[in-house]
Parts: sequence; C-alpha cells; structure tokens
Amino acid sequence: ECPVCFKMTEKITFEVRKKHILYLCKLCDVVFSRPFVAGDSLWYKESGIYELARFHNKPYWHHEQFLKEPPPGSTILDIGCNNGVFLHHAEKLGYEVTGMDFNNNSLEAGRQAFGLKRLFCCTLEDFAQKFPDEKFDVITVFEVLEHLDHPNDFLEAVKSLLKPSGYIAISVPNRDMMINPL
Repeated sequence: ECPVCFKMTEKITFEVRKKHILYLCKLCDVVFSRPFVAGDSLWYKESGIYELARFHNKPYWHHEQFLKEPPPGSTILDIGCNNGVFLHHAEKLGYEVTGMDFNNNSLEAGRQAFGLKRLFCCTLEDFAQKFPDEKFDVITVFEVLEHLDHPNDFLEAVKSLLKPSGYIAISVPNRDMMINPL
C-alpha cells in the first residue's frame, strides 16, 4: 500500500540504496521504502549534515518562497526548525515565532545567533501535550515529511495545532534536484 495515496499499487523497484529498496507508486508518483523507520533524536544529533546546518544563517530556497508571500496571521510554528533561521526572518515580518526540533544543539545556536526565545526540543506530540491550548495561524513543515514513518498521522497532529482558517506550508525535497548539503 502506498503511504501517501493509500491505494494498492504495483510496486516498481525504483532504486536500491544500501539496505533500503525504494519503490515508486504508479498512481501518485511517490517514492517510498518498506519498511521505513524514521530516525530518532539521537540520530539527528549524531548526523554530521544536521550538525553543520545549525551554523547556516541565510534562508533556504523553500524559506524564501514562503517569505515572498507569507499568509496572514500573527503566530507561526516551524516544525523541524533547526537553528531557527527561517523563524528569524519570519519574526522580521511581524510573526510571533515558535519552533521545535530534535537537535538541542541547533536550537541553542538559534537562541544565540538570532535571540529566539520560543524554541523547543521535543516531538510534536510532546509540544501539544505541554501546550494543549496553543494554536497557530501558520504552521510550516519544511523538509520534514520525508523523514517520517507515518506522515498522515503527523499531518493530523499538525492540524490539531492550527487555528480555524489557518495555513500549513509544506515542502519536501525534489529527488531530481542537485543536492547542496550545506
């Protein structure tokens, strides 16, 4: 079963990467692996690429697309915020910013570099439990969905933190693009 469209589809072996076999859904064109197990907070903390990213101080392309025409609202939550560089720029646009990430080193870098106060090292579920009444006008999920083993459950949890008529902005990597690890 495809993890995105939930339809039974003929799985075409798309690519083999180390111990993972990637499949292509013929119906919705998503590439996925089975079984998929997402990394935990320790994996992200020990990953060299995520440790390097905490020193990045310019918005990424997907951030810039959002910042060109930001949706209305006063509050924003960025899930997987890394060091908060996007939140720093959203704050300049007038948003009250909140971020969460697994990597506390990245969050601390954001506190120091950008003076961000509302950065939390936790899961989405932990955040919702700690702040049950908090709702946001805008929730951003940049380059996160591809790391999840249950993306639809995650999106339901995201919606529970959204104000009525709020906005969710999502980006995922394009497999065909040239990857710049920095």
